[in-house]
Amino acid sequence: MKNQGLFGVCISMLIIGLAQAADDSGRNSHFWITLRPQAGTTSGNDTDLVLANGYRRVDLGSSDLSCERVDNGSNRVYQISWTGNSFLGDGGAETLQFNAVVDFNGAVSTLENVTVDGVDLSAHGLVLQELDSRVADGNLRLNFVVRNPALTVEDPDHAFADLPDGHTYGPTPYQPTTQAKLERAFPKFSWDRVPRTMLIRKPTPFTAEQYKRVANRYDIVVLEKANGGMPGYWEKATSLKKVNPDIKVLYYWNSRIYFGHNGVDDSIEDKRDEYIDPDFVIRGRLPTFQRENPELVAWWAGVCHKMMGLVEGVAADGVTPFQDFENWEHGSPIDGYFIDKKGVPISMLKPLYDGSTDDKFGMNNNGDNRDRIPYLDGTYREGWAGGATAIANAIALAQESGRNQKLTMLRNPVHNATDKRNVEDRVDENLAIYLTYAEKYAYFYWAPTVDASQPDWMWITDYVDQFNRPLGKPFGDAIKDNWIYCRGFEHCDVFFNLKPDSGSTVSRVYWKNDIGSPALDGSGFSKTDDTYTLQGSGHLSGVSDKFFYLSDLHYGDGKLAAKLEALDDSHAGARSGIMFRERNEPMTTELDFAEDYTAAYRDGTVLLPDARTVAVLRDPSGQMHMVYRSTTAGELRSAGTLPPAQGPYATLTRIGDTFTGYASADGETWTKIAQVDLSLAEKVEAGMVVCSGDDNSLAEATFRAFSREESTPDAAFPKRPPVRRALER
Repeated sequence: MKNQGLFGVCISMLIIGLAQAADDSGRNSHFWITLRPQAGTTSGNDTDLVLANGYRRVDLGSSDLSCERVDNGSNRVYQISWTGNSFLGDGGAETLQFNAVVDFNGAVSTLENVTVDGVDLSAHGLVLQELDSRVADGNLRLNFVVRNPALTVEDPDHAFADLPDGHTYGPTPYQPTTQAKLERAFPKFSWDRVPRTMLIRKPTPFTAEQYKRVANRYDIVVLEKANGGMPGYWEKATSLKKVNPDIKVLYYWNSRIYFGHNGVDDSIEDKRDEYIDPDFVIRGRLPTFQRENPELVAWWAGVCHKMMGLVEGVAADGVTPFQDFENWEHGSPIDGYFIDKKGVPISMLKPLYDGSTDDKFGMNNNGDNRDRIPYLDGTYREGWAGGATAIANAIALAQESGRNQKLTMLRNPVHNATDKRNVEDRVDENLAIYLTYAEKYAYFYWAPTVDASQPDWMWITDYVDQFNRPLGKPFGDAIKDNWIYCRGFEHCDVFFNLKPDSGSTVSRVYWKNDIGSPALDGSGFSKTDDTYTLQGSGHLSGVSDKFFYLSDLHYGDGKLAAKLEALDDSHAGARSGIMFRERNEPMTTELDFAEDYTAAYRDGTVLLPDARTVAVLRDPSGQMHMVYRSTTAGELRSAGTLPPAQGPYATLTRIGDTFTGYASADGETWTKIAQVDLSLAEKVEAGMVVCSGDDNSLAEATFRAFSREESTPDAAFPKRPPVRRALER
């Protein structure tokens, strides 16, 4: 398989393979392999061959992996054997064997003689899907899938087997949401933008403008406690529906804490001694329910059913000890490690569920606990404890919920937010988690407070740039390599490393833009080895540009850095590189803000083809250029050039209005290309670019370890871009 010209084949296979996994049509066994030339020789080391399959990472020090090298002219044949995946679903691990034939000088590799337990794949009904193969930095990077169409994701060792610590779940213990429920109770859903939900409370009515902003941007809203009792709920629900008849409104109801008078059913006040626990309070002051009392349970469910006369459903909240589930009639949890210990007990959910009809909706806080989902239509999560492992578990559980057509919400409040910019700056990690697992009917919440008595910016977060960009449908499930996730959407790419060498998560949500309406659509996607592959047509020259831009919003001083690893040489005008670019912000009112921005992004009027810009670019010969356009519709000019030996690492810094480009052969010793002064606004676009130099063809470029920092960089000695290679840790 050749390195160049592979993109079109690879991406089509990738989309097909992921679509098959997403619709449960087969079990995919995914492999990421790094192979060094000396692997399989007497002079080699254990780390010369590293294999990762999503939940294990092994080298030749493992008895499950072996390699022998045989030289055949310019080719080297690596005979590889791996025992550790269940391809046939019989409960055991079969042995996968294959030959990797590599010409390192020609950057060519193929897979040959692929067998399972010594028999050709087709004899087992297995299918090989070669996703990617390339030689980079003198090593072979190989990524492929062995698929068994006869096994579904319900198989016990598959649905959750790719969690980093190797735990497994049994088959899904609940049925998908019925079509009748989806049609009658579920909200409308669209991938046009990031689908969002809102949780709000306010004892007094909203203003007319607030009702419009909420009803027009959110398809499902949870009315929290302290909304003015039953009259307040009625007023808010009916006012929202006057603006948007399709909006779904849910009633928040806590199963543990008694918040006092709610104006719905206050008969509890006559039975406080029976219904309220005198020995247990929360936060030192809040009384709690006697949930063992069946009369209390009936009263609690009755309040829910009364509210369902006004709204579409209930969002139940509460904290439950783990032992509540030990003797549940459906059996104990399969693996207690994965069971979320928070949520409404089954004893309270069941009467709520039994009394609901297909046009009403029930959801639970942290209800991705698999024991409770049979009694729920949706779940919402308010964060997690336990670091990377907890997040990986939450992603896997949310993926399972989504595939079974359960509504999911991710709510992680923005604590101690200081202003709009602070809210926007902090969204990417949580947004990356959400986009990694999101299926239809998945919604995202991001705001500093649910208290609508606070200033609007604290609970209506339409100003967040990421919420106004076009999103588009996902291409399939996230690709996962141990702690790293990558997922592509029509207009967005997500890279998420839960546990990098640096110790803090790396989350990148970048947006796909065809600048100047080129004749051929560009594309860009990340890989789990921390590379990006971009394709684009058009040119970067003259007074107006046409190119593909994978980018994000950037404020103020900062630095872009990447290794510009490969670029098609089919046209002398092809370029790849890193760029800061001026944005054209649409004039908006608060009421029309979100719609105006989304329309401007779709129309291409935020990122204009003749905008002022500055970039460090590589050409097909390897020369490193710094270019800039100082006036709108002005000529794109060269600021300086360095020979190929000075690349392919590139850095572009901004300090005030001064932009400086650097290049390096090794990422350690840097040479300044040029420096220009350019008066750009604080708010600009920043990211990776590629063009082919030809309107009728696409060029492909590879970027490694791209990084974007919003801070004042070291002007004299830019640091090497952090290289995070998942298979070499």
